[in-house]
Amino acid sequence: MRTSYGKIIICFMVAVGLLSGCAKGPLNVKSIAKTEHPAALLEKLDQDLSIAKKARVDLLSPTWYVDARASYRQAKAELDKGAALAKILEHIATGQAQLAQANLYADKSHKYLADVIESRDAGFKAGADQYKKEFGKLEADFIKLTEAVEDGDMGYVRNRKQGVNGRYRALELRAIKDADLKDVRQLIRSAESLDMDEMAPKSYRVAKTKLADADAVITKNRYDRQAIENAVAQARFYSQRMHQIALASEKLADMEDEDIALWMEGFLAQTNTHLKTEDRRNLSFKAQQNEILNDISMLQRNQSSSSSLMQAKDLEIKKLKQRIADLEGRTYQERAAKERIAADKERLAAEKRFNELYNKVQSYFSAAQAEVYKKSQHLVIRLKGMQFPVGQSVIVASNYPLMTTVQKAIHAFGEPDVLIEGHTDSTGSEALNQKLSQDRAESVRQYLIANGVLPANKITARGFGSSRPLASNATARGRAINRRIDVIIKPVMR
Repeated sequence: MRTSYGKIIICFMVAVGLLSGCAKGPLNVKSIAKTEHPAALLEKLDQDLSIAKKARVDLLSPTWYVDARASYRQAKAELDKGAALAKILEHIATGQAQLAQANLYADKSHKYLADVIESRDAGFKAGADQYKKEFGKLEADFIKLTEAVEDGDMGYVRNRKQGVNGRYRALELRAIKDADLKDVRQLIRSAESLDMDEMAPKSYRVAKTKLADADAVITKNRYDRQAIENAVAQARFYSQRMHQIALASEKLADMEDEDIALWMEGFLAQTNTHLKTEDRRNLSFKAQQNEILNDISMLQRNQSSSSSLMQAKDLEIKKLKQRIADLEGRTYQERAAKERIAADKERLAAEKRFNELYNKVQSYFSAAQAEVYKKSQHLVIRLKGMQFPVGQSVIVASNYPLMTTVQKAIHAFGEPDVLIEGHTDSTGSEALNQKLSQDRAESVRQYLIANGVLPANKITARGFGSSRPLASNATARGRAINRRIDVIIKPVMR
């Protein structure tokens, strides 16, 4: 009876695979033994779907991914309502097969649409998705391409992918220009709204030309950030200059000729005042400018001479410092050598003491109780004889003699720092194993604190779950080895 039922299930799953394969290619559904735990399989499928989504499989093979996610939901619903095991396993097996297909076609999409995917990523990076309408249509066309890869319609892919790629590139370029040229364009628009293009037409034309130049630089090489920043800075400078010229032109338009001359004279006179020179307003504007330029040149020469003198003094001071260092060097080297010898002696004494304690502690334990070994400057006691009830962290009475020996071993090192590590096998969920390992390590810590071995701040407990196996979890012996408590003694070296 059981054999017949099993055959029916297998036939049904094969039929499902064939039906799916008719639309999108063959579906290899592998039957699942009824001894498997459905909840664990369902959790694994959910994790695999999440991993696939992070790898964008939902975009690169949308149909198969959606089918796999639907099979997962069906399996979960059946499990929640307590349906027959065979039916739950059927949906899980189908979901596994569909996800395998999704990963397969995602790889094909990567191969056939590599340039489109690269342009799409560049568009996102530049912020092209801000153009919601255009980008939304483009995303829909991208999905059509990946669906065509699933359907094997490579003619559609070849005919459409270059167009989609070009549109992604165009939107990326638009986003880059909008980001880099936004403030310059705003300056130009502001000038136009204030009729500055009429008040300062020459400066306006220069600013517009610089904006066009910057636009052309971005078009030519959108990824040359240095060239773009230089061109945009030029455009911004001339746009700001145009504003100032226009404002000055507007002011001068309302002034009398003599007032304009006095206004200009004021700039030259103010400069002379700061240079602390005589009043030169009796000279022509050109002559005043020449005198100012001569004064500035003289100041620059004087500054250069002062700078050279300072450099010479700095060099002299540097030489004197080097001479002092040379004289002090011999004393310093001798002192350093003595300190190194003393440090080496102290280190060797500490290593000798550590080795003596290691041999001593190793003799405390039998082979069945613990494995004792050195790890760098730490001593590790792997408690092979430490046993906990299944799924619990309580220390049972049978472990007391072993714990007494552990206390003795710690006392041999005075007041060292101690780390208690808890480890489990891979049975059960990762979260459950992590908690159980932490609880068991903490139980050992609290036992040692309660027995006055060390102050609480000298003992730390840490659980690693099943993340650090010593043997394969595929066998009972390997799992037993992996379920362990390690006591790590860190001597305070003096």
